[in-house]
Amino acid sequence: MPILMTVLLMLFAVPCFTAYSQPADEQAGINPAILKKATAIEADFTQVRHFSELDYDMTVKGHMSLKPGKELVWRTDSPMKTVCTMTPKGLTLWDAETKKTNTVSAKGNLWLAAIFGIQDKLLAGDLKALESQFRIERKAKATILLFPKEEMLAGMFKSIQITFNDGMDAVSGIVFTEKSGDTINISFTNVRN
Repeated sequence: MPILMTVLLMLFAVPCFTAYSQPADEQAGINPAILKKATAIEADFTQVRHFSELDYDMTVKGHMSLKPGKELVWRTDSPMKTVCTMTPKGLTLWDAETKKTNTVSAKGNLWLAAIFGIQDKLLAGDLKALESQFRIERKAKATILLFPKEEMLAGMFKSIQITFNDGMDAVSGIVFTEKSGDTINISFTNVRN
C-alpha cells in the first residue's frame, strides 16, 4: 500500500466569465467541437512534482491514455516503471520492480472517484463539466485557472491551471497547486485525440 500511495501522490498529490450566458469552453476560447469528438486521448508526459518544504523536484516520465468516462492509464517509464489504471470502479497499480498489483475500489473511497472524475474532465479539456466543481478564470489566451468550489477539493488544491496547445484543441499542460504549496506540473507532448 505505501507504493500505491506514493504513486498517487506523485500523480496528483491532476476566462473570467462574461455577463452573458456562454458555455465555459467558448468563454475560454477553446474549440469544444474538436475536444468533444475525441473518443480517446493519448500523450507522452513529463511530470515534475515540487516539494516546497524540501525544495526538491521529482520528475516522472511516461505515457498516458484516456477513454473519457471509462478509463485513464498512466504508464511511468522513469524513474520507476508502473502502470496505474483508473476507472469509475477503482484504481489498479502494477509495479514492475515488485511485480505486484494493488487494487483500491472506488466503493467507499469518495476521494478516488473524485480524482478520477476530475482527471477525466481536465485531460479532455471539458470545462463545461468542471463548472460545477470549480470557479473558472482565464489567465492568458491558452491558459485557464480553476479554483475549487467543493470542500473536499479545496482541502487538496489551491488551484489547477490548464494550458491548451496553439490550436486550442488539446490540453498541453496541467499544474496542480496544493494547499501545502507543493506543485505538480504535467506537460504533454505527442498528444493524439
